[in-house]
Amino acid sequence: MEPVVIRGPDGEEFAVAIPLTGAGEPVLTFNRVLAGKGRLLSAYFLEGVRLVAVDCGEFQLRGALSTHWAADHRVWKVDLRPVLRGEEALPCAEGTADKDASPLVQALGAPAAAVAG
Repeated sequence: MEPVVIRGPDGEEFAVAIPLTGAGEPVLTFNRVLAGKGRLLSAYFLEGVRLVAVDCGEFQLRGALSTHWAADHRVWKVDLRPVLRGEEALPCAEGTADKDASPLVQALGAPAAAVAG
């Protein structure tokens, strides 16, 4: 998978990471954060940020950020289900389009409600 950008509610770039997501799962899992580890930790633990956006090429997914420690590394997840249930959502970013063309969206089977476009 290609790296994606994890953004805060105001559009600030928090981190660049590589998702490891199984087909049909409404959760993006990140075992490898390429850039912005400190910013992501600060946003989550010090600022309490939970709602984020994930830029995946030409589209953006929104969901709830969570994290846990697994063996010898931190695992980050963006759960798309809160947005799918209609809970508080982030505004769509400008310039996101063509949501159905993305292999990530197709692999997730994400309904249009979770995809900005």
